[in-house]
Amino acid sequence: MCSISAMFAQSGRDVTVNVDNATVKEVLKSIEAQTSYRFSYREDALANKPNVTIHMAAAPVEKVLAAALKGTNLSFNVISDNTIVISDGKKNDNLSATKVQV
Repeated sequence: MCSISAMFAQSGRDVTVNVDNATVKEVLKSIEAQTSYRFSYREDALANKPNVTIHMAAAPVEKVLAAALKGTNLSFNVISDNTIVISDGKKNDNLSATKVQV
């Protein structure tokens, strides 16, 4: 069973995420609801990933994403002020951004 509670944090780039046994996709939706960020990913890249439990208050988006993607082969790239790409570790030379492998 999944329980999600999201609250708006003081900063536009900080989020509060309290999830128990949630999918990575549910965590991404929670971040989108609290920020101007939008995520781009392939559905199959998120499929069959383990569910996560995260309890973070007023945490930077990057920290929440690192926790959500820990133990997967997924990474994220912040490619603009409002777009983050989630990828499965396959090289993509078309993106110039900050890549964080977790």
